[in-house]
Amino acid sequence: MKKGYEFKKVFSVGRHLASKSFKLCYLSVDTYHWRLGLAVSKRIGNAVVRNKVKRRLREAFRRELISYLAAMAGETAGSSGNLNNGCDVVFVARQGISDIAYADLCREVAVFFGRLAGRQRYRKN
Repeated sequence: MKKGYEFKKVFSVGRHLASKSFKLCYLSVDTYHWRLGLAVSKRIGNAVVRNKVKRRLREAFRRELISYLAAMAGETAGSSGNLNNGCDVVFVARQGISDIAYADLCREVAVFFGRLAGRQRYRKN
């Protein structure tokens, strides 16, 4: 996601989750595409630090998304329900995110996908 209006839509209409190192907003969409938006303010650090945080968030999101989609595909194999819709996801970095280990960051992103899986499992079609 790159456009301001896309971020505003996710912030205003979407659901919000929070963790120690980031706030997360997401909005389910009807397409099968997952889009990621990152908001890392100057309070996090200089440009080098901000870019490092964005790279780590992108990679954690990519890794956990692959695991999530594989788990959802295995769960719905043989059933007539649709796999899952895409989602627009925005990470808003909190101060201190640059100090946590990458493994901890991946764990926090995995918790988000766990919550999302629970919501989708019980969602009415």
